[in-house]
Amino acid sequence: MNKQRVLFLCTHNSARSQMAEGLLRSLAGDRFDVASAGTEATRVHPLAIRAMADVGIDLSRHTSKSVETLLDQPWDHVITVCDSANERCPIFPKPTHRLHWSFPDPSQARGTTGDRLNVFRRVRDEIAARLEAWLETMAATRGGGSTVEVVRLAEKFGKFSDAWSPRIVGEVNAMHVKVVKLRGEFVWHHHDREDELFFVVHGRLRMQLRDGDREVGPGELIIVPHGVEHCPRALSDEVHVLLLEPAGTLNTGNVQNERTVAELERI
Repeated sequence: MNKQRVLFLCTHNSARSQMAEGLLRSLAGDRFDVASAGTEATRVHPLAIRAMADVGIDLSRHTSKSVETLLDQPWDHVITVCDSANERCPIFPKPTHRLHWSFPDPSQARGTTGDRLNVFRRVRDEIAARLEAWLETMAATRGGGSTVEVVRLAEKFGKFSDAWSPRIVGEVNAMHVKVVKLRGEFVWHHHDREDELFFVVHGRLRMQLRDGDREVGPGELIIVPHGVEHCPRALSDEVHVLLLEPAGTLNTGNVQNERTVAELERI
């Protein structure tokens, strides 16, 4: 049996990614080769080791690693488990499926050692629950084969009402297909590595750019390259847009504010 290879990433490869590595190896080590790394290497947090020991998983021999040492290896799935790592995730030269799961940083917990350990345990349990759900999805896909379904955009847009909060409706290789409703003006931002495609389904969109605006109507699309600062603005009361962008792309890019949506719903 060929095992799929999974790499978990966080900033320091100290807690969340280390716990995710240990948990997936424990849950499905017969199906997956698992590793973890950070955008910078530090150490494995002692409280992460203790929290995992509580559930019979030994991290005491784990070491913190930099993702740069693993870029050339093939990975079927790269899963970022903190928002910072998601934004700073490097480009992998080989095809991979990117996922982003946002978990709170337990190393920021304050209080007594017991208080802080409880935070590590809570984050451990959140990661375990997410992994179990993901494994169920993977098993269903493997058991039933690949499914080919028609996506009815009008139906998808009818499932939500809030603006500027994308929903995932499909995947193409390492890209997410998303739908989003726009009202008013968004925020000026850019994406360091990700290009974005905006296809207008309903209404009119003005893509504000520093070198001049572009207006996009129904049946038209615009591609914003990575690094280009932009700010979408709805010219109609409400604009319906289909997005195509790399998995893990944060809607507000380099800006973090009340409109940032780190955890996307699938509909």
